[in-house]
Amino acid sequence: SAPATGVAISTTSTEPASTTLAIPSRPVRIAVVGDSTADAVGNGLVEWAAAQPAFAKVGVFGAPGCGIDNSGIVSIGSKKVDLAASCEHDVNVTKVQKVLATHPDVVMVITTTWDVVDRQLVKGGPLVSPSDPARQQHLREAFAAYAKRFLDAGVRHVVWVREPVPDAAVAGDQPQTQRARHEVIYAAIDAIAAAEPRVSIADLDGWLTNAGLADDPAIRPDGIHIVPPYSAQVAGRFLGPLLVKVAVS
Repeated sequence: SAPATGVAISTTSTEPASTTLAIPSRPVRIAVVGDSTADAVGNGLVEWAAAQPAFAKVGVFGAPGCGIDNSGIVSIGSKKVDLAASCEHDVNVTKVQKVLATHPDVVMVITTTWDVVDRQLVKGGPLVSPSDPARQQHLREAFAAYAKRFLDAGVRHVVWVREPVPDAAVAGDQPQTQRARHEVIYAAIDAIAAAEPRVSIADLDGWLTNAGLADDPAIRPDGIHIVPPYSAQVAGRFLGPLLVKVAVS
């Protein structure tokens, strides 16, 4: 999953599949899960797949406002959200069941904000950042368990995306724009991939950076979400071919 370099995204809505990508024997079934960033990149994959029907079929099952580790209480500004109450069942039961009903060949996971902001691990406890060792251990366990749900159910591959760090110049100076917090996520998913050969990594953060696109406000007007038509371009130039290759490997 080495990132491409020197790639400029055009203003057309879709890109052809890579000329080096062989057409699979049937369209690869891809399911996209995560938070609102999963919806954003997933919708781009849907558009790309619609223009390349021989390569893939894509379903998007994002849960905006929810991460993957949905225990405890997160703090967003002055607002506190009990993720166990608002997200746990939807993400780990309802959405998982909907994904499995599509019999995907590969599940792609991406989250951003909700797994990196400060959190109370127990009600009434202190707010801790991802740099806290207990928080890191809890996150690794939650992520590993989430991937295992799909693998144990027969999904052949899970691809975890290194989420692009939000652009502080646009989104503002806030916890989710701090790279160190995302590095904790990267380390967690790297450890899962090292331990489980059916889990691999897609470095979308590195790809956007190397392509000179990470700081382009046209691509992420809010500094976080990749918007059309660029989401389909990212799918065509990077995520789509990568997911197809993983699925047929």
